[in-house]
Amino acid sequence: MDFNTTNYKDNEPMTEYEASNEEGNEVAFDEVDGTKLYFPNVSLDQKPYVGMEFESIELSYDHYNAYARISGFSVRKDSSRYGKDTIQRRFVCSNQGTRHQKWVDRVDAKKEPKSVTRTGCAAKLEVIQKNEKCIVHKFVEGHNHALNTPSKRHILRSSKKMTENSKRLIKSWNDSGLRLSQCHNLMANEAGGYKNLGFDEVNMRGVIRRSKAAMETYGTDAGRMMDYFRGKQQENPSFFYSVQLDSAGQLCFKDKWDKCIYGTQCPEEFEQFWNEMIQEFNLQEVDWLNTMWRERRMWMPVYLRDTFFAGMSTTQRSESMNSFFKDWVNMRTSLIDFVKRYDMALQKRREHEVRQDYKSLNEQPYLRINSNIERQLANVLTRKIFKKFQPEYVASQCCYGTLVRHEGLEKKYEVRHESNLKKAYIVSFIETGQSVQCICKKFEFEGIVCKHMFCVLKLEHISKLPPHYIMKRWTKDAKTGFVGCDHGIQESFKKTVSMRYTNLMYWANKIALSGAIYERTHDMVENLLKKGLLESEKINKEEETHKANKQEASGVEDVDISDSVDINASIDEEHIGHNGSSQTITILDPKLVKTKGSGKRISRVCRICKKPKHDSRNCPNK
Repeated sequence: MDFNTTNYKDNEPMTEYEASNEEGNEVAFDEVDGTKLYFPNVSLDQKPYVGMEFESIELSYDHYNAYARISGFSVRKDSSRYGKDTIQRRFVCSNQGTRHQKWVDRVDAKKEPKSVTRTGCAAKLEVIQKNEKCIVHKFVEGHNHALNTPSKRHILRSSKKMTENSKRLIKSWNDSGLRLSQCHNLMANEAGGYKNLGFDEVNMRGVIRRSKAAMETYGTDAGRMMDYFRGKQQENPSFFYSVQLDSAGQLCFKDKWDKCIYGTQCPEEFEQFWNEMIQEFNLQEVDWLNTMWRERRMWMPVYLRDTFFAGMSTTQRSESMNSFFKDWVNMRTSLIDFVKRYDMALQKRREHEVRQDYKSLNEQPYLRINSNIERQLANVLTRKIFKKFQPEYVASQCCYGTLVRHEGLEKKYEVRHESNLKKAYIVSFIETGQSVQCICKKFEFEGIVCKHMFCVLKLEHISKLPPHYIMKRWTKDAKTGFVGCDHGIQESFKKTVSMRYTNLMYWANKIALSGAIYERTHDMVENLLKKGLLESEKINKEEETHKANKQEASGVEDVDISDSVDINASIDEEHIGHNGSSQTITILDPKLVKTKGSGKRISRVCRICKKPKHDSRNCPNK
């Protein structure tokens, strides 16, 4: 097989989701069928080769797995063949093979099909063990998929490892009442970060699920609770328990409420449903509902659907942050502990983002229709957002559209779903620019194209979703062009002495860590720093002279807050210079504030005599 090999960095720029470019992996094109192959850029001493010898099959697997981790792919153990005095074993890339069609075409599947991870990759290592020696028989290096970047290599499945001691700790902490997320945070802190831990919460959940105690209670939790109550009743006849079920009236009101709040298209329809609901359940005198009605334009979705909220509710952002930080801080957390835990919380959030990027790179979502639009969305959108688009697109196949008006370039369609043919949604389509707008306003409110818009696009024979309906924030390349903290601080953040000092300290720390490894690098860095210090002092004197001449010429003292700060005073944490003198400043803790609900409880009073310690039912003046 012939290949035309080029270095990735010499080609046109690719996105992170097309290829790894952090180490210049080579890209080769099969001249026969044009297949793109990726070759890891690793040193020769780390790469296996035909004829390489190992003492055992296990050691050959360990070597190939270590090579895979450096290269950015995961390994899986494949077939074994046994001869009279030989054993042949094959290790393959985890993307080897394809999903069998019978699993794709299943109609009795109860769960959502898993994402597709098999791409038919041919990369593999075959070894033969004979006479107590294991020799590499075949080595295929090229991959037909992009390789993972170093920031994602700790997520590779074959690189994960959990020791028996870690398993015991997880079981013990879980039995003590700690949540798995808290156990994960503790172990990551001990390991020096989530990347050094070697496993994630999914692996920890598997340990608990496979434990004997979990297997005994799995699926029988409610029954065991009832047995516990019955046992308590046998021990103590006065013990009472009951099980309360949802009443039909409560369920009925909830259905009406949900239909009124989330099932109406326009303010007029909402107001009609609301009044009918209030009348049906005799809720005219409920003050809370009357207040909600007066303020309906501030919270009701039909009044806000013209504004983009990414599908978030009014308090969802606040509740999400509260949920995120509840595992890290509480009312007794000190300032220093808060800073440390806040840093750990950010590390966990970034780790979660890296794992989601890894899944978007290595997994392809299951396609239900396998049309041009669905394939387009699967290639462009992140996994989570694709799962929001896909149900709408699939539902559009059960929608019926009727052209009701055509004036110039604008068309009006009535779209109905087969589940409710009486309800019609008006969709406008303008041929110029392929503009579509639905009365449900799902795209305007959530950024997700609704099934009614998909239906009209199909009627107009548009095989790909117009790019202006794919928001960049939903795409795999949403961070393209973003400069992270690892790439330095932008010029706009260097306007004050403290910011410039922080920026230089960041790079100085990196230089010190790199320069201290070998004596040669140490001497080179030391000379550069000495030279840089002399140049810096020279420039500082020139700037001071220039500033003094400028002030003398203008007669006005140039006051620049950002440049008038004494850098020595900024560095000193205890002594701050003021008019040539040294002054000791003590930094005090902030004032404590009462937490929500901790204030002095107000005694209730009788509504008849207005006195405390009793109510209207036993009032002496009654």
